[in-house]
Amino acid sequence: MMLLISLFSVFETRASTTPLDCKKVTPAVEIQSGIFVRPSHNGILFKDENIANIGFIVGDKAIAVIDTGGSIDEGKRLICQIKQQSNLPIRYVINTHVHPDHTMGNSAFKAENTTFIGHKNLTHAVGILSKTYLRRYNEVTGKNVSDKTIITSYTSVINKLNIDLGNRTLTLTAVQKAHTNNDLLVFDNKTKTLWMSDLLFHKHIPVIGKSGSVNGWLELIKRLKKNKIIKNFIPGHGPLQINWDDASNNQTRYLTLLRDEIRKNISTESDLTHAMESIGLNEGSKWQMFSTFHKRNISYIFSELEWE
Repeated sequence: MMLLISLFSVFETRASTTPLDCKKVTPAVEIQSGIFVRPSHNGILFKDENIANIGFIVGDKAIAVIDTGGSIDEGKRLICQIKQQSNLPIRYVINTHVHPDHTMGNSAFKAENTTFIGHKNLTHAVGILSKTYLRRYNEVTGKNVSDKTIITSYTSVINKLNIDLGNRTLTLTAVQKAHTNNDLLVFDNKTKTLWMSDLLFHKHIPVIGKSGSVNGWLELIKRLKKNKIIKNFIPGHGPLQINWDDASNNQTRYLTLLRDEIRKNISTESDLTHAMESIGLNEGSKWQMFSTFHKRNISYIFSELEWE
């Protein structure tokens, strides 16, 4: 279904007068045949760049981008990385979910005559969050990014959608509710690679969105662990070389701990403050970015579970 929506299509009104030299852009990493990733670095949203794993998949006839980064500059550099590998048309930009470190580079791809694809709930999420994201970006960076948006033709994934890149089919699956309520899984049938984005965190502490569900997320990982077709997994944050069993087990352990301990907290009528100061503290040495996100995770999961 084609929708007209506006999705973080922002322009910097004080754009640099110096053209981007693509020869100076570090190439993306090819992790499987035809699958390229711009690796992430740990950092704070809006303050730091390149904090999510984003990239692209090359077929015989076209290219699909998987997320575009946290700014138009990240999007432009991603286009450079694509052009370093292929002159095929960039036919699709797939946004795996609403969070700005994955979507704010979208506007860089307008000139590429690209079809944008997102979860059926993405339009609503954008309507709620876009102005806040833009305001925070401007405040943190000191840049003057316009809140005027581009109206673009967007393809909504309701359940599953297959796209053909030429001898390469990607299967996009809409997830009910997990990291957010608008997550997409991207499966490359050619290499049996599942691009999980923020449905899998590796070494970086798992982060649940306000619209997400710890129960839904744990159930999703449980189902994926039974899938014997998938051979490779790409996380949304953290190192790209992963052992699926270790990464998924670590994420499951952490989320299960929070869910179970928060339930106990609620059952004894303890409040959120007590939960945030007492639950999961032993996990601190096991995760990068723990101090930044752990208490927020507790807050969001507490809000979900207190109404069970």
